[in-house]
Amino acid sequence: MSTFIKSDVVIDPAAVVGDYYRIPNAVIDFNFETERFWYSNTLYGSVAAVIAAGNGNSTGGVQRVNLPELPSAFSFYAKAVNGTPAAAYVMSLEGGSDGVAADNIVYLAQSLLSQFGCGVFAGSVDQTSSNLLTEGLGAGGLTVTAACRMKVNDLAASFNGAAVKTDTVASLPTGLTTLVIGNRDDGARPWSGTIQRIVIIAAELSDAELVALNL
Repeated sequence: MSTFIKSDVVIDPAAVVGDYYRIPNAVIDFNFETERFWYSNTLYGSVAAVIAAGNGNSTGGVQRVNLPELPSAFSFYAKAVNGTPAAAYVMSLEGGSDGVAADNIVYLAQSLLSQFGCGVFAGSVDQTSSNLLTEGLGAGGLTVTAACRMKVNDLAASFNGAAVKTDTVASLPTGLTTLVIGNRDDGARPWSGTIQRIVIIAAELSDAELVALNL
């Protein structure tokens, strides 16, 4: 005998795809909530599995993933729960283990001045104005999101779905080879909250697309 169960629950196919498949043009889409970790065109079960497949290292307890080649303009997205206000990186894109904290780096971080902000250093020169961050410290335990576009003289970021903030005078660092998760390469800025998703997108997203990623 067969038993049929009727449900009024409506499934949103777009939401299912968004949670379980990678974002379009993403070369890295690490979804810690659904435990689906896309690296290039391959699905893994964890960041450790990505690294074990020869795509990075975890020397010194810091997880580093080799960064696939990116175009001259690219984008990224992160969702996390912040910790106690401090200088802490949810992710950084760096030039490898050169021991220089502020050399060539792109990062998303908490600070003593903001809940979340985007930073860019090229040749150890800070390229970002104080505009590319959220205002005020707030409290720990807050869910924060950021979607950013990296393009020469056209940096842009949307935080928590708010209107895009821009920086129109900026260089981009060269030689970015590594994604560092929840820290920077020297291990000095550990993220004290939790990370829900990190996505590196090999495409230049529009302002509207940056806002939409946060919704």
